[in-house]
Amino acid sequence: MTNHETLGILGGTFDPPHYGHLALAENGRAQLGLDRVLFVPAGQQPLKLDRATSPAHHRAAMVEAAITDNPAFALSRVDLDRPALYHRHTGPAARVTPTSNAVLLDRQR
Repeated sequence: MTNHETLGILGGTFDPPHYGHLALAENGRAQLGLDRVLFVPAGQQPLKLDRATSPAHHRAAMVEAAITDNPAFALSRVDLDRPALYHRHTGPAARVTPTSNAVLLDRQR
């Protein structure tokens, strides 16, 4: 990372990743002047415990395939590799290096 890199963080289950995720990430990047957008698939989605999700390695592979054409997009496995259940505002994706500025990209509910 370069000094003062501005990051967008887009978390979710990504089961599967779809055009809405890509559009949110690209619009956020463009409108907010972000250097990169990190796609952070949830290891265990606390809001979807009542339904089955694809294994983490499949969801990571789907995200990688979906973002491969955009050099400003990157996959972060930080939440996938964490064994415990947690919410994104307290999880590892909430921590950013001191030389980065971060924006959490989220859809309106």
